[in-house]
Amino acid sequence: MIILLAALYGLWTYGIDGIRISLQGQTPRTYTAQQVIDSGVGGARYVRITGFTDGTYVYQTPDKDSDDKTRTVNRIEYALLPEQEFSASVKAVMSGEPHVTPIHIMASDSRVSSGCQAEEKEGGDGCLTLGERTIEGIVRTGPEAMTSETRDLFNEGGEYRVSDDVLYITEGDRPAALWVPILVTVALTLLSLLMLLTFVPTGRRAT
Repeated sequence: MIILLAALYGLWTYGIDGIRISLQGQTPRTYTAQQVIDSGVGGARYVRITGFTDGTYVYQTPDKDSDDKTRTVNRIEYALLPEQEFSASVKAVMSGEPHVTPIHIMASDSRVSSGCQAEEKEGGDGCLTLGERTIEGIVRTGPEAMTSETRDLFNEGGEYRVSDDVLYITEGDRPAALWVPILVTVALTLLSLLMLLTFVPTGRRAT
């Protein structure tokens, strides 16, 4: 049963959804951070986001004592704030005034160095970069979208609030060549059918 569930998950995530992403082409659709907030990205899955400043972040490292196999790489998850929202957040912090910064766009990047600490050096050290920059990546939906645990980490301090319809991007991901998700779909479909047949009773009775 576990193998069947894994096959069905892979069929949807890397097969069917992979085909949808690949069909949109290898060129990202470009949006400014403010455009995303105002109008969204429609059905675009491979996007380039410009005109933002890195905001608050959560940096996760592997836990050697944990059985959670998802914690095998360093990963940073961070907010992408339009310049005016970033400036308002900084101004509130400097003045001590209460201010809740809405987060409409977030990114996740597992290509970060071990022990990365953005706040130790002015301008960051590869985790986050102060000032406007651009990212490219895949918009994640369904099972790969942001978890409730991650959302709670950003909301718990009361200074930030993750939007209900936050756009969640994996930075650096690119669409695969179309034949790859098609091959995955065919292979996992056959595997799923084979596994389902093992659970179907034959209808024979013992004599």
